[in-house]
Amino acid sequence: MAPAPDAEAVSQNMDITRDTLASYGTPILAGRDFDDRDTETTPNVMLVNEAFVRRFLPGRNPIGVPRALTFRSGSSGDIPLGTGTIVGVAGDAAYRSIRSPMQPTIYTPWRSVRSRSCSHTSTSHCARRASRRLRWPMASPPR
Repeated sequence: MAPAPDAEAVSQNMDITRDTLASYGTPILAGRDFDDRDTETTPNVMLVNEAFVRRFLPGRNPIGVPRALTFRSGSSGDIPLGTGTIVGVAGDAAYRSIRSPMQPTIYTPWRSVRSRSCSHTSTSHCARRASRRLRWPMASPPR
């Protein structure tokens, strides 16, 4: 399901390894961090921060909630990046500046095989890697 043309976007996304957040002192407040269960062959998962929960899932338990990611390109249109399930909520942390307000952030697992090169991966993953600094409209998957 593609997001509406005016869907609110999440512009902060980071591919991280397990324990990255802990190494920066950012706690996992609910759910879990990435671990050995998160591989090339398992369903996609993501962590989100508190600001993401406040903005997109207020009053809900975010653990287990699937979210569809779409790269919105002016020239290529919407490129679906698949669905990921929220497995953890991280504390809010400075992303670009300590003076900036906390923004919704999505953390996805850095998977060494996928992240080294786009030559052996899907177009959607390549689009995701290329679009890290761009906007990420969110849409719920069909029910």
